[in-house]
Amino acid sequence: MNLMILQKKVVLLVLSTIISVFCLLQGSFADMIAPRFPSHSIDFTPRYVFIATEYGVNVYDKRSQKWEAIPLKIQERNTILETEEPFHYYRRNDILTVRVHNDKVWFGSYERGAYRYDLTTGKLRHYEGYYGVYDDKTRRDETRGNCELLDNVVNSIVIDRKGNVWFATNSGVSKLMDKSWKNYRSSSCDYAPTLQDKEVIFGGNITCMEVDQDGHIWLGRSDFHYTYYDAYPPETVVDGGISVFDGERWTHYYAKIYDLEHPDEFHVKTELISNDVECLTIDNKEIWIGTPKGVSVYNKMTKEWRSYTTDNSGIISNNIASIAVGEDAIWIATDSGISRYHKADNRWTNYGSDVLPSIHIRSIGYDVYDKSIWIVTHSYCETDIYAYRFDGSNWTVFPTRRRFCPQNVEELLKLGTFLKGRLVKEEAKAVFTEVCKKYPTSNESIQAEYEILTMEKDLNALKKFKKRHPHPPYAPNVQLEIARCYENQGDYRQAIKEYRKFLKETQDLQEAYNAKWSIAECHRRLKDYQKEIEACRDLYDSFHGVNESFRQITQGIPWRIAGIYMDQLKDYRKAIEWFEMYLQKRKGGGSPDEVILKIGTCYENLGEDEEAIQVYKRIKEGSWKFKEAERRIIKIENRLGIIKEYPIKSIYLDKFDENLIWFRTEGGGVWRYEKDTGRSFNFTTKNGLSSNIIEDILVTKRDIWVKTEEGIDKINKATNKTKLFGRIVDIAYDGQNVWMINAHKKTAIIVKYNEIGDTMEEVTPDDPIRFPVGYKIIQDGEYVWTYGGEYLAGYNKTKNTWDKYGKAEYLLRFKASDGSFLWFDTDDVFGGSVGIYRFDKRDQSWELFPRVSASEVLPTERYVWFIGTRDVVRYDKVLNEFKNFSLSRYPRKFLLVGGALYGIFNEGAFRLDEVVGDWKESYPAPRHFSRGDFRFLTVQDGSIWFVYVEYSHDLYRFDTITKSWEKFALPLSNIKDLTIDKECAWIISVGEVFKYDFATKGVEKIPLTTSSNSNQKKR
Repeated sequence: MNLMILQKKVVLLVLSTIISVFCLLQGSFADMIAPRFPSHSIDFTPRYVFIATEYGVNVYDKRSQKWEAIPLKIQERNTILETEEPFHYYRRNDILTVRVHNDKVWFGSYERGAYRYDLTTGKLRHYEGYYGVYDDKTRRDETRGNCELLDNVVNSIVIDRKGNVWFATNSGVSKLMDKSWKNYRSSSCDYAPTLQDKEVIFGGNITCMEVDQDGHIWLGRSDFHYTYYDAYPPETVVDGGISVFDGERWTHYYAKIYDLEHPDEFHVKTELISNDVECLTIDNKEIWIGTPKGVSVYNKMTKEWRSYTTDNSGIISNNIASIAVGEDAIWIATDSGISRYHKADNRWTNYGSDVLPSIHIRSIGYDVYDKSIWIVTHSYCETDIYAYRFDGSNWTVFPTRRRFCPQNVEELLKLGTFLKGRLVKEEAKAVFTEVCKKYPTSNESIQAEYEILTMEKDLNALKKFKKRHPHPPYAPNVQLEIARCYENQGDYRQAIKEYRKFLKETQDLQEAYNAKWSIAECHRRLKDYQKEIEACRDLYDSFHGVNESFRQITQGIPWRIAGIYMDQLKDYRKAIEWFEMYLQKRKGGGSPDEVILKIGTCYENLGEDEEAIQVYKRIKEGSWKFKEAERRIIKIENRLGIIKEYPIKSIYLDKFDENLIWFRTEGGGVWRYEKDTGRSFNFTTKNGLSSNIIEDILVTKRDIWVKTEEGIDKINKATNKTKLFGRIVDIAYDGQNVWMINAHKKTAIIVKYNEIGDTMEEVTPDDPIRFPVGYKIIQDGEYVWTYGGEYLAGYNKTKNTWDKYGKAEYLLRFKASDGSFLWFDTDDVFGGSVGIYRFDKRDQSWELFPRVSASEVLPTERYVWFIGTRDVVRYDKVLNEFKNFSLSRYPRKFLLVGGALYGIFNEGAFRLDEVVGDWKESYPAPRHFSRGDFRFLTVQDGSIWFVYVEYSHDLYRFDTITKSWEKFALPLSNIKDLTIDKECAWIISVGEVFKYDFATKGVEKIPLTTSSNSNQKKR
């Protein structure tokens, strides 16, 4: 008996030890398994992340930061996640796809059909297509299943704008419309109709599916998982490519090198890079298609194709597994890591083994609610499986449970190294300590000790370790860590000595490069700029000619040396010399315009203005730095007193004096034009302006406020006297007072200027922490609001007190004021919208609507409309509810006229029915706007005005009262600005001012000179 009790105690002791080790590691791991097949296997709700896997669906609760083995505790007996033998191949619950729509989560499985889980009620519904089986008990063939789903292998699911659910299967596509089904069979099925049938999908298993904003269904197809590439290359096999359903029939696109047997308008050769389509996704009007040969992109508007491969772009690999669309980038999963395509500047960023412990990626998804990227690796048996989350700055890694039990010392070291790389230091140290204790005399224990020392950064311990192990592989690395310790401690002189010792020991070129770079950084910290230049020159001479990789990373060193000469040593001749060298040595990668601006600045600092002008003229028009170069030239010309005419940039009608019009220039100051006399007057620095480069104009009753690059100037209309008001970051007018934010002081202040009494006073809050002054002003009835960052403060003009305050969770961008609310768009770390924020002015409360994004917010009497890039959302003020509308057609432009929403289409104008959320009335234009561009869309007295640009510039007016169109042919081109008053249109063309008279339909040029008269010629 005693022996049995002892044995039980030993077993319990062993179990408790295992459990304690498990608990030590559990905080870093997710109990999950990654997917085998699907390309689109990740989807999101505001709270949850759903990941389809081989053994069911894993759910990550973002609120509790915990993983669940089943979604939301589903308890039904026959759930998709139950299995008697979870690790037996034929018993696994392979979930191939997951798709969230409103409060429903749809799952597609391997051979078990589809499932729908209701997030509100917790109910699960199973959709299983009819299939025949032989029952051993009854000895009969029986039909099982409960619906007309074509095939129980469901590879992808999408929901269209009408709420229909589409299932992509191995046998074709099934559409569920409420309770009825519609099937589109694949031509590869034995029982499919002929290939000429418009409802037939032409060949191949469907690998992926998406729906675009027009309601068209896009399919990617491939059968090449079951063929040998050598014998049957993808481009020669019929089953593959892209299929598109427009609501009536399917069109099929193939790689151009594929020899079509039955070419017609519905079987088309294209620039598709390969017929083997692994994945696709949709970004506005572009279809991104992933194949084993790279990425193809199809633009629906231009009908053009382009491709990205390792040969013509910065993509990390051609073998594409999954693609996701983010706010500002396209994210591409490959067998070698992640590639991020920045849409703004066509730039690529790659994430490989430097940040990812496993780089063979299977699935990728973009969480629109918290703007993060989720990634899952392949489930190959010989590799570890991970899920990754990237929030824009940091990577979080979730390994699978198979990592919990290292079997030997090599696996322990690998586990510790992984944890160290993920900055989970305590867990990593525990694993390395275990290695040292279990294998005290082994080489692995020395490696583990080294890993611990490099985490703790203990300088004395590192020195002792080096004495005990003075030879490779540890000596160079430990010496490098010693040098870094001195640098981190701020002992830069000693760090330089230690880095030089390391350079004598190492054979690693990359680490040698890093060490020399660190030496240059240490000299910079010591402000020894001559030594920094010497270190940079040594770095350049040592590595520039080694190989192409080092040539690329060293080509920026002349730029750094030039910057030291320019900014620190003020040796502008030397700076020019090195900037020019940088321009000669650089090969691709970035624009030289910023360097040219630096060279021009150096010549200005030398007092050689003429040379500076010639340098600035090297930047060509259309370049991203051209406007800045143009301004610098103007500034020099103004300084030198060079007299020339500068083009007119903008028009400002004086609504307080109908006889006056104001014009802005960039270099020629401000022009005032009197309509009745034809006289004009020019305000420049000679009249007291702080600068002739004018950025904006605000017209008030008594004055005009001119924003220049040097500050804000006020010009009195009656006396023409000018007064400088300094560095004003924003300005607004309420009919009596001008409100300004002055950022000249350390903290921003808000100033009220009363133009009747010509008085000024600061109304900065007494408690700037509670009521912070931002950098933007909102003029809103009895309140003046300031906002900046995530803060909002309100000043009551009647009570002369600050009594409103709000702090949001994200950066704010004002969109609209509507009764009791202020509406803001929001920014996050990605620079993209998080959603729409509503600030209640009554109780100062915030409410975030994460599902809503808007480029425009347009309030009407009952509703607030949020205009996005793909759909519109309506907020009902009475019912306090949101409703999403996928419009039957999307206009070129939305406009709010007289409390009603209008859309401008190619065919004309349409009025939106606010109740049903679709276009109610149409008003065809006198011509079909198809190939041109709309500019200067504006609303004036119930009419919509715009210039339509195709081969010529024509002015159009749509009167929303009479519902009529009017066209005005303009004998002008290159129109830069347009303003409408009651009798005519004022137009800027090629920097000159013209007046178009609506009554006479004549165009006359308005000469702006100090000797203007009314003798103006008609064109």
